[in-house]
Amino acid sequence: MDEITQQDLEQVSFIHDQIKNFLRSKEISSSRNLSDDLESVVTNTMSEISSKICEDLSPESLQLYIITSRYNLFKFCADQLSLAQEDESCSIWSQIFFQVEKVFQQLNEIGLNLCENLESFQIEMKNTRKETDLVLQAAEGLEKTTMASFI
Repeated sequence: MDEITQQDLEQVSFIHDQIKNFLRSKEISSSRNLSDDLESVVTNTMSEISSKICEDLSPESLQLYIITSRYNLFKFCADQLSLAQEDESCSIWSQIFFQVEKVFQQLNEIGLNLCENLESFQIEMKNTRKETDLVLQAAEGLEKTTMASFI
């Protein structure tokens, strides 16, 4: 199963450090402390994943939530950089990224719906199996009763 690995967190941290260094080199001051922002995002992301793990989700649904969380960590870095950029190429990249994000969200929504449908189907199959077992038990009981009356 996919998970947010130490390597993912290190990559996000590395990218975030590059953004901070870039902002410093361009003498772009930020009223926010970027390190605190990153720490907050990572903490919130891990808390959300922990709460999803505690829910009774299918492995596929949980995997989608984890992949979405990984995506959101890197998106946070892209958002931080786009806030600092004002030139035309960055504006174009922001527009492209916005469209890519919309496509990702649509794919994620479809995936979550498929997982929910799969979970419903699995529950329905279990119920059908139970009903079939009950019908077979009743038929066996009826057969035994019928055979006993002939003897």
